[in-house]
Amino acid sequence: MHNASTAEKLFLFGVEKRLWAFFDPFCREGKQHFRRLRAEKTALRAK
Repeated sequence: MHNASTAEKLFLFGVEKRLWAFFDPFCREGKQHFRRLRAEKTALRAK
């Protein structure tokens, strides 16, 4: 697909953006959850 037309490129870009918009909140939630777990671990270690 090295010779994709502009329309194809725009279409793929739109699909990519939509996928990113869909998955981004989950990623952010996961990161926050991971940070919380790590913070709890360090808090336990500090006791």
